[in-house]
Amino acid sequence: MIFSKRRSVKGFTLTELIVVIAIIGILLAVLMPTMSGYYWKSRVRSANANAKMVYNAMQTEVQKYLSIDRHSSTSTFGGTVLLKYDGNGNVQFINVAGTAWANIDASTPNGGAYQSVCDAVNRTVSGANGVAWAVLIDNYIVKSAVAAPYETSPHVGFYTKGTITIDHPTNENFNQRAEALLRDKRTVYDTSS
Repeated sequence: MIFSKRRSVKGFTLTELIVVIAIIGILLAVLMPTMSGYYWKSRVRSANANAKMVYNAMQTEVQKYLSIDRHSSTSTFGGTVLLKYDGNGNVQFINVAGTAWANIDASTPNGGAYQSVCDAVNRTVSGANGVAWAVLIDNYIVKSAVAAPYETSPHVGFYTKGTITIDHPTNENFNQRAEALLRDKRTVYDTSS
């Protein structure tokens, strides 16, 4: 007489595995939107902090020119100008009479001063060399600053101490926000009317 031992197989059944995978999928579906929201908010908070640092550093540099210009009877930042740094070493500007971004070159009035203050801000603000930023200067007062990790980034930070208020839509990138600053400046502080 031959006795056969029946082995009992230990493990999970296919049904149990499918149920566990379904539960994990449901948990991921619930957590992913929450995690992406936290990611978005942290990027914008970081951009806001960069905008504040750029704002303060630029105000310090512009005040140095105010002191210099008082003694030399020139007006480097006496009007309204929007300076934009692209994060790669290029500085552009729009003055209140301008309608489009212009690169700074040897023929640019006050171009050396614009480049100098931007270089000083990048030396002062840690990590600003890789950050795209723009500032709005009106009569030696920095009105507002915008910063982003790069020019086409949707994670845009904004800082101001003045009365300029612009909406913060999430669908605008850095370039659109920087131009919105100038548009808002022209409507609130238009000196031509």
